[in-house]
Amino acid sequence: MPRSSGRFSHFRTGTGFVLLGVLAGLVGGVVSLCLRVASLMQGPPAAAWRGGALQHGPIMVAFAAIPVLLGGFGTAVVPLQVGADDTAFPRLAAVSLLLTAAGLVLALGGLVPGSPPVMSLAALYASGVAILLCSANLVATMLNMRDPGLGLGGMPVFAWSQMIAALLALFAVPLLLAALTLLASRGALPVSPVRHLFRFLGTPGDAIMILPGLGLVSEIVSGLGGRPVVGRRVVLVSMALMAGVGALDWANRLLSGTAGAVDPLSRAAMILPALAILCCWAATLWRAPGVLSMARRVPGLFALGFMLLLLGTVAAWTRSSAPLHDGPALAAVFAMFAGAYWWIGTLTGRAYPEALGRLQFWLLSAGAVFSMLPQATAAAMGAALTSLSVLVFALVVLLTLTRRQAVPADPPSAAATGRAWPPSPLGHGAGR
Repeated sequence: MPRSSGRFSHFRTGTGFVLLGVLAGLVGGVVSLCLRVASLMQGPPAAAWRGGALQHGPIMVAFAAIPVLLGGFGTAVVPLQVGADDTAFPRLAAVSLLLTAAGLVLALGGLVPGSPPVMSLAALYASGVAILLCSANLVATMLNMRDPGLGLGGMPVFAWSQMIAALLALFAVPLLLAALTLLASRGALPVSPVRHLFRFLGTPGDAIMILPGLGLVSEIVSGLGGRPVVGRRVVLVSMALMAGVGALDWANRLLSGTAGAVDPLSRAAMILPALAILCCWAATLWRAPGVLSMARRVPGLFALGFMLLLLGTVAAWTRSSAPLHDGPALAAVFAMFAGAYWWIGTLTGRAYPEALGRLQFWLLSAGAVFSMLPQATAAAMGAALTSLSVLVFALVVLLTLTRRQAVPADPPSAAATGRAWPPSPLGHGAGR
């Protein structure tokens, strides 16, 4: 079968998702900074700023974290890992990218004071349909286009995490779109439909964000550690439990009219599998030959940041008053950048500047720490540092695309998957 080299190749579409996610991250960072600045102000101008700035979380989730982790890395990398030349429906992937971009534009239009709620409603529809198309495409690719010698059980952990997240999206997102339609038909849309309905999505939304990150960090731990993931089946079962039990409990609360509440079963469905996966990662890195690479390489730094955030989130979830959603969202941001640095050579065929990557990691880490502090000034500083870190990443992407330093023929991710592929410059197909 010929290699994909057309306008809709999975490399092009996946890279488009990543670049769009960078843009959405910049926008979300600026909006978050506006929210922090508004908290230092008084009077009507501060209220006007705060009303629009509260959208920064959903923008980061719907147009940065999920598109990059599911649409970008899933579309670009999963076909390589399962031995396919492209996704099952390349044009469907391209349509998903266009819908995500249109949804971002509509969401930004909804931030303008006095804009009609229909703009935010249309943004949610575009984002939801894009996630559905992307998820269906990934599931069809893994089920129908695998290498003949590769069974489902032999797929890499990252591919499995994409499969579970995509199936969960196919279950939960239609319910979100149905709720949107019902509210719109009754004229009962909330003032901020984007923020309200993503909070309503609850546990499945958190799992869709964090599952690709779990698979991605498993790849990095294995690749940089120089050994297969210890307890691979435990990791896979834990991810499935996190998605399945959480989704069933959410559906039960949805039918009972308490979908926005936080239930102990939802917490258990996230806490226990997360602890099991953390234990598997610790066992993999224990006396691993390349364990020091985790702190020396930029993807390893972001993966370690993801692990610490996941551990802190698990500790916070044990308190019944702690919110479920803040930790997964922040962890997804670290996973997003870990994957970008881990696969940037595969996507571009060129090496990234390590020094700038480390600078971005420390800026983002400092921003995350300051953002968690209760003082308004510290939170504003955290938002500013986070926005600056995204600008540094944009510079990393620009320098990577313009300079001529090539990456090695076999990227480190091959050690984690057992399958090696040479990096392919943009526009030259998916050569394996």
